[in-house]
Amino acid sequence: MPITYVINRSLRVVFAVYKGKTSLDEIVQYAKRLSTDPDFDSTFSELAVLHDFSGSNLTASNLKYFAEEDDPFSLKSARAIYAPSQVAFGTARMYQALRDQAGTLEVFRILEEACRWLGLEHWVSALTELALLDEWDKNNGENPQHQEEIDSRKSRQQRREEIMEQIRHSNMPGHDHR
Repeated sequence: MPITYVINRSLRVVFAVYKGKTSLDEIVQYAKRLSTDPDFDSTFSELAVLHDFSGSNLTASNLKYFAEEDDPFSLKSARAIYAPSQVAFGTARMYQALRDQAGTLEVFRILEEACRWLGLEHWVSALTELALLDEWDKNNGENPQHQEEIDSRKSRQQRREEIMEQIRHSNMPGHDHR
């Protein structure tokens, strides 16, 4: 699944990771899953991480429709998008232009700045480790051939799950941009 998320209710924030090529349908499905999640509140903040985003079939009209009809977040929700690559940054900036009427959605090329803007500085090391694990898998092939490679991949996946749980249960105070 190209979009995964974790909700931290105590910090009132959603952490979402976009991976690989992400279609409009996948983004709409993510929005539907999120909006029906009992832990979600539309006023929560969001940290969207696009460190492994490699493009989409999105057009300006697709994004405009999504921004107006399907985006589950309130227009007042503080939202930071970490988009380090040119394609991720361009897509995120296009969405920002269509959605951000209240100055509550910002796009960043540097993870630390995105976390700081939301008051989530304590997440930087965990998110950096998550990005490195994803980069390792991307650069070392999708189909491990030997048992050692399979075990190593399982170990990295287990660590990813631990990081996501750490984020889910973090209780460090956040920052409110509303």
